[in-house]
Amino acid sequence: MRLIRIGFHVLSGLWMLYRVKKPDDLATRQAGIMSWCARMLSILGVERKLVTNLPTKPSLIVANHLSWLDILVLGSLIPVRFLSKDEVRRLPIIGRLAAGARTLFIKRGDRSSAEKAITEIEKVLRSEEFVVIFPEGTSTHGPMPSRFKGRLIDAARRAGVAVCPVAIYYSGPGKEFAPYAGNDELGPHMRKLVTAPPISARVSVGELISPDQMTLLIARAAQSSIEKMLRHLMIK
Repeated sequence: MRLIRIGFHVLSGLWMLYRVKKPDDLATRQAGIMSWCARMLSILGVERKLVTNLPTKPSLIVANHLSWLDILVLGSLIPVRFLSKDEVRRLPIIGRLAAGARTLFIKRGDRSSAEKAITEIEKVLRSEEFVVIFPEGTSTHGPMPSRFKGRLIDAARRAGVAVCPVAIYYSGPGKEFAPYAGNDELGPHMRKLVTAPPISARVSVGELISPDQMTLLIARAAQSSIEKMLRHLMIK
């Protein structure tokens, strides 16, 4: 029954994005995407809890990456644009949802694609929108992130906007079902989720990091901040 509800909700998302595809419908589109993400989490039985305040000024949000659920969690809390691997664009239905949500794409391992992505992120940041990147480059089983890569963070330095570290942690009886990494496949993972015990997604926001320093230093500072927040979330 829950899988059927998910299917109908996905179709409702496609219809919503079709109706608000004009440039002047941006605010309506952002509100619709946030509402859609929140509803999908509810259907999946994932509760979200923000334990600190969200940033008020547009910034480059860098977060640890545990699952595709991270996108729904962050997308339900703040009007953001995500950077995703190019393979997502070619996925049936999901690719259309991602493109409709104005996701930016990058080909992993392609230097020219990375430079293009940095330029696109910089442009979006200058237009005073939020962008989310996962500087680990892939999702992991956590709880602590793997080493952050700094190249994409250069977009914030070029645009002159702050970097906002965000920690995501899954707790509750079904927390072991949340991570999606390694050789996991989306279909089987979603089927496990719909039968899993309740999951709580907890989000913590760190202090903004100035872009007026070397990219590598920004990456290290962001990772240190996220690890500190994760340790705090794990004991609460």
